[in-house]
Amino acid sequence: MPTTTTPIKVAVVGAGSAGMAAAYALTNHPDKFQVTVFDKQDVCGGMATSIPIDKEKFGAGYINDGVQGGSPQFYNTFKFFEKMGFKSTEVGMQISFGKGEEKFWTNVFPSELVAKHTSNIRKFGRILKIIKIFEPLFAVMSVQAMLKLFRFPQDFGDRLIYPLIALFMGTGNQTPHVSAAILERLFLDPSMALFEYSPESLLADIPTMYAFPNLNDVYSAWKEHLEKRGARVRLNSEVLNVKDRRASPEGVILCYKQNDASRNQDAVEIENFDELILAVDADSCLKILGNQASWMEKKVLGNVKYFYDISITHYDYAYMEKCYEMKYREDLVADSRKNDKSTKKAMEFSKEQFRPLYFIHMYDQDPKKIEMSFDLTHYQPQFKGVPPNGQHPANSDGSQSLPSPPASSDYPHVYQTIFLNEKMSNEWTRSEIDSSKVLKEKWWKQQGHNWTHYLGTVPWLWAINGKKHTHYAGGWGLVNMHEVGITSGFAAAYQLGADYPFNDDTNSRRLFTLVLGSTDLGFELLQSIAMTVKVTDIHSLPVCPSPGTLRTLHPSEQAAAYNHISSTLQYALSLSDEKLSKLLCDRKHPTEVIIRKRVLVLAQRLALLPKAGGLSFQVLLDLCIVFGPKNITKVRNLLEAAVESDGVLAQELQHSAIPVFASVLISTSNGLHAIRKTVYCIKCLVHCSPPSLLDIMSKNTEFILAIAKCYDSRLSTIASAYGGINIDSADTDQKMWLYCKIDLMDSFHIILKHILKSVQSDPRAHTEHAFDTVFSLLNLPSSSGTNEQVPFLNRSLLADYQDSYNLSSSLASVLANHDDPRLDVLESTLRSFELNLDSDDRKGALRILIRSSGIPQGIDHRGIGSSGQKGKARAVTPVQNIDYDTQISTVLDILPDNDPSYIRRLLELPQYSGDAEKVIAALLEGQAPSPSDVAQGSGARTATPVPEPLPERRNVFSEQHMDISNVNVGKRKGDAEGMLQDRSFLDQMKQDILRRVAELSESDEDLSTDDDAAPDSDNDGEVKVVADGEGSGDEDEGEGTTSQRQKPEIICELAYIKDPKAFDRDAQTRRSKGRADLKAQTGWTDEQIEGWRIMLERNPKKDKILAKHEFRGNRRDHSESPGGSPGPSTPGQMGGGSTRGSRGYGRGRGGGGSPGRGRGGDHGRGRGRGRGRGGSGGGGAGDGDGGSGSGGGGGGGDSSNSNRGRAWKDRNKAQQANHNRKRGHDKKMLRVGANPGPSN
Repeated sequence: MPTTTTPIKVAVVGAGSAGMAAAYALTNHPDKFQVTVFDKQDVCGGMATSIPIDKEKFGAGYINDGVQGGSPQFYNTFKFFEKMGFKSTEVGMQISFGKGEEKFWTNVFPSELVAKHTSNIRKFGRILKIIKIFEPLFAVMSVQAMLKLFRFPQDFGDRLIYPLIALFMGTGNQTPHVSAAILERLFLDPSMALFEYSPESLLADIPTMYAFPNLNDVYSAWKEHLEKRGARVRLNSEVLNVKDRRASPEGVILCYKQNDASRNQDAVEIENFDELILAVDADSCLKILGNQASWMEKKVLGNVKYFYDISITHYDYAYMEKCYEMKYREDLVADSRKNDKSTKKAMEFSKEQFRPLYFIHMYDQDPKKIEMSFDLTHYQPQFKGVPPNGQHPANSDGSQSLPSPPASSDYPHVYQTIFLNEKMSNEWTRSEIDSSKVLKEKWWKQQGHNWTHYLGTVPWLWAINGKKHTHYAGGWGLVNMHEVGITSGFAAAYQLGADYPFNDDTNSRRLFTLVLGSTDLGFELLQSIAMTVKVTDIHSLPVCPSPGTLRTLHPSEQAAAYNHISSTLQYALSLSDEKLSKLLCDRKHPTEVIIRKRVLVLAQRLALLPKAGGLSFQVLLDLCIVFGPKNITKVRNLLEAAVESDGVLAQELQHSAIPVFASVLISTSNGLHAIRKTVYCIKCLVHCSPPSLLDIMSKNTEFILAIAKCYDSRLSTIASAYGGINIDSADTDQKMWLYCKIDLMDSFHIILKHILKSVQSDPRAHTEHAFDTVFSLLNLPSSSGTNEQVPFLNRSLLADYQDSYNLSSSLASVLANHDDPRLDVLESTLRSFELNLDSDDRKGALRILIRSSGIPQGIDHRGIGSSGQKGKARAVTPVQNIDYDTQISTVLDILPDNDPSYIRRLLELPQYSGDAEKVIAALLEGQAPSPSDVAQGSGARTATPVPEPLPERRNVFSEQHMDISNVNVGKRKGDAEGMLQDRSFLDQMKQDILRRVAELSESDEDLSTDDDAAPDSDNDGEVKVVADGEGSGDEDEGEGTTSQRQKPEIICELAYIKDPKAFDRDAQTRRSKGRADLKAQTGWTDEQIEGWRIMLERNPKKDKILAKHEFRGNRRDHSESPGGSPGPSTPGQMGGGSTRGSRGYGRGRGGGGSPGRGRGGDHGRGRGRGRGRGGSGGGGAGDGDGGSGSGGGGGGGDSSNSNRGRAWKDRNKAQQANHNRKRGHDKKMLRVGANPGPSN
């Protein structure tokens, strides 16, 4: 850095608006800066040039080429023109878009296209307010995506919205991809607004524009001004490259050559400078930097997209009339509005004053693709004629302007037509222009303002600006306009220490502050200091940046900061004691605290007024963010009163705010900082919301799912982009990432708690919604996959919520009185999320924030650690994490030619700390140590000492007290024989055994009694399988005994086994007969039946539930009758056989087998083995319980004596057959010393 007495040598590459503005600001300090301007053209101005034309033929001797004029908000441009002695001319901006009655519209009178989209125009006005509220979110969303998000018709965007943006921003065919925030700027921003919105016609009036003076004269005077102040302006000098930018005595070394014909054009000259300002387009910046460009510069500058266009200056009126509406015609006016008073006035005005400046031609095959034209004769003031105006322009009365004839083929107006994007040249109408009427053809390099520009370039300019003595200026840094170009040049000079020339003008300073803030992060720290110097009414001393912050600034920025601090202190010392006493250095002035309180009180009173006192949803959201964390009750009451007073606020939340929040949470175009801001806004809103607003949020399942998706998949993607989350060593971004998770969890907790409270108050109305919400969350895919699950790191929202708040218990308590099988499935699923971890591991990623609470790792915060070691013995180097496989693969993906072992050694170095991004940047910039240096350092590294044992042993039993009386020191007295002779416990054991045997005997008797008394059940032909000795009933089938009704779950299980498709969720299944029968048998609705199937298929015990129905007994078709004859048997068929015997199914090995329960068949010979009643007919003996039947077969008697006899046999059989087991039991009791005696 040169000394303060030596001027700083600054090279400005580019003599356009940005470069000339930077040189102007620097030359205002000739004692501090020595400026040299380079440009390869032979004139200054860049794109802002003038070309000569035939004055006798067209009425003017020149036209401005490239830049025509600007809006009244070009304060810096017009202010500078005045300093150079030039003024701009006011002109009314009339437009003519499209061709034909159905496709044409203008801002002079209403057309059919405007009348067709009246409802969409009104809706568009409401959307503009939403964009203003959430401008940071819409800044990274394209206009096309925004229109689709709010469901505007495609024709509305193609023919009304896109042409407006292309007209003002010069975005051409890239307009659909432009940031949506530009729309709000064009209509609502006081510093950039060009149009006044009208709910009826989109544009309320004819805006005022200002046509620039002769730009060649302006920039020539500008060049002379710089040279008078000592600057060197080298035209025809092309900068080839930057040879070096290191902090060395030579500083920045530039290589350039002279394109002047009088010089040797191949000779390359070299010159040294202290600072470099690149005021050229981003592509040229990268070309000049060459291999000196850092990795970050390549990313930021390479993200700017350019397209090649051609402008043709001509006077072919026939071509213009073919492609555009050049004259007013009454059939172009909308028929539905011709009777309106305002329309009649516009029609009268248009008959004489319709003179459009801007024309748009849309391709029929793709209306989003356009061509643009300008009527330069109407636009530029040097032509002899009256410029067009409007009925109600912004700053004048158009009715006072003299009429002039509209353009015709007899009057040679000069036009300029721009054909966009060279790759689309096959669709151009360029060939239709008469070549004999072409005055000039010129190719341009035009920037595309798509949304990626505002995501990958604009937010990151601060990261490259001022680094390595290099500053950047140009409209490409924000919006490619002449005003932004001039302001960016002033900003670059300001960063080097020059003053802003228009600091006393509030309007000019507004845009300068915006541009400077986007290019310099440190400006936000210095802004209050810089601007306070020029303000005479200082209310408090500005906050001075910390020394650490100042050290991170560029040397030139440090010098500027110190100058501002010194000037501010000097001004403060010059004040009187009375004024000086008002300069308080406290962070919060007492008046500021009072203001905050009064603002809240005022908002509370306004909320009680009708229509909430005019409070918009944006204001209410701001109140939640500002006052919510400390005044949550007051803000909640305020919101409740406002919603009751104005119901529109609740609708704005439901239809506007919540969909926008949801789209931002799941959008892949938003980075960590945007998500952090959005999540914090949601958290503040949810915490302060009354039950009425919480009810809206809780019923929006998409919003809840968006929170869950952002918590898991979206944040996991961002973590992967940052190289993963390292729990052991966290940085600022990782803490921000974790705060996002915590705020999402808190917001979800409040919403879910409201849902459960609603279920508890009205189960019938809210239970289904609660189940649907939880099941929808369970269906979301998890990003953890097969990786080890760590709480709050890679688990789903529901899993971490179960671990933190025990959702399964909450559901069980709320739905305790509901017999819903879905609850069991939910409870088991949620329980499966619980991890078997100790208390420390359950914290998971939260350990990042716990460690940041002030307790460093390795410190014994209980104060009981050993302090015996001193000096170097205590400085034990912690064991480093050597698992760098992921980081190594990341580096090798980008730089595959490096040795993996070399990359590992680099990651182990302290300056890189395992950070793959730092290693990549060092390798790309050539700052990484060589492999030999790394190998030597690795060999000299000492082994890590093993940590000594802890001075105290602690485990899970540390808190339990030990009974010292039970402790035996040394060998215990006595031996095994003594222990065996100890019979003190035998009496208790005997009592327990006898008690359990008695319980078993009583249960056996109860079962026997129940079996004797219970009749056989007839469950739709199902056979009840019972053990031997079970009694059967004696009722006949004809008595019509009805079995106990089955549970609905059993009916559904049987139906599911028979046909799972009967549970499908579609209209055809719901109308089927099987579904109707199922509903009649169970009494359930379609939703309950379909929900039962979903839970059954999710149940891990599904197979066991269905397996219990697999065995149903041996069955025969009901249609078969005894002996093969159709129909059931009757008492008169074969004599003596009871009809009761026909209710079972034959299991005999005899003959044909009657449907009786015996195995002695109908005409068989064999002997049945079962407990049947026999059948009628044939000769086999039935081994059943009854007596002999007619026909010689074993009859199935039904007498009560037989039943009692069988029961007596069963009881006695059981007693006698159990004697072996009881004898064994008695022997065991004798061995342990029990009293002898048989068991009862």
